[in-house]
Amino acid sequence: MIGKRISAVIFLVLMLAGMAATALRADLSSLGGGAELLSGQTAALAEKSFSQALPFCRQLRQLAWDTRLFSGERQADGCFISKDSILPNIPEASAPALEANIEGISHFAATNSRIPVYFALIPTVAAIRQDDLPEFSLDCVINQKGVIESVYQALGGKVSAVDVYGTLLNNNNRYLYYRTEDNLTAMGGYFVYSAIASGMGLRVRSLGDFDIQYARHDYVGSLGERFPLARVKPDIISLFHYNNNRRYQVCTTLNGATVTLDSLYDLTRLFSDEPMEVYFGRRGTMTSIRMEESPYTQKLLVFADDTALAWLPILLSHYEEVLLVDLETATQEEIRYLDTLYYDQVLFAYSTDTFMHEDYISSVSGN
Repeated sequence: MIGKRISAVIFLVLMLAGMAATALRADLSSLGGGAELLSGQTAALAEKSFSQALPFCRQLRQLAWDTRLFSGERQADGCFISKDSILPNIPEASAPALEANIEGISHFAATNSRIPVYFALIPTVAAIRQDDLPEFSLDCVINQKGVIESVYQALGGKVSAVDVYGTLLNNNNRYLYYRTEDNLTAMGGYFVYSAIASGMGLRVRSLGDFDIQYARHDYVGSLGERFPLARVKPDIISLFHYNNNRRYQVCTTLNGATVTLDSLYDLTRLFSDEPMEVYFGRRGTMTSIRMEESPYTQKLLVFADDTALAWLPILLSHYEEVLLVDLETATQEEIRYLDTLYYDQVLFAYSTDTFMHEDYISSVSGN
């Protein structure tokens, strides 16, 4: 029965291809001989012909994609395609990068032993939503839980490890990861926050402590742009507002200049080419966030990747001041002159993908 269905779909593909080719040939036949080919009329007619045939091409491409999925092939360009999401797979860890990052954090913790240092590895969607992966795909999915445990073991006694994996897995029925972007949603960020806050000895705030603004319902991220035929619904961009009416000032170092916001969210970026910049504005090397008239006195130093966009706006509600450092763009001089003793706690938080494959985290050993 399945074979007959696939044959019918393939027949339809070929039929539409023939229709498109016939329409295209009919239009091109009117282009005439050599004189017309040398004139501007040729280009105009050709453009018109291809434009008229384009709807057929689009339909063919969509049908070919649907046929591919229907036949059970749900892997493309390093991603799994489920019924409602695009789930990136990650390759085996780079041993040199992994070792360098572990050594860098270990050296930092030893050098700054007077400050509590916390560390969280955040699993990617393929590790948490395994029920959505195609059949027989588990053999090619990295055991991220095993990697996390081995890294925590290597850093044992040097940093305080935070179990994010278990918290996300226990809530994997929620909207934790974007469907079209390789990152946590704001809701995923809340559960990462809850694990981090608990591990750092903070009182975890409930969801009821925040007003959630659903700021955009039609966001299509980079994965959606790579797979425009996947029929995946657009994502929702949400903003968490701590309902005690806290006010913040955000200062970001960007290309040698300082950009200041009087809010955690730059709503002017929401419908820009970079909608994720709604969180703290444009990303820079150093982003300092201060709570105005804060009832708190603690200061936190954070080293993190883009996962911080999801969980840091929530974690901020416990601190007077937070400095977010992007080690990917920070210079050795900037790292060396960080005044770590100014802070009460230090947090490293990275996705497993970043930590396993990018060695720039090791540069923190320069402090």
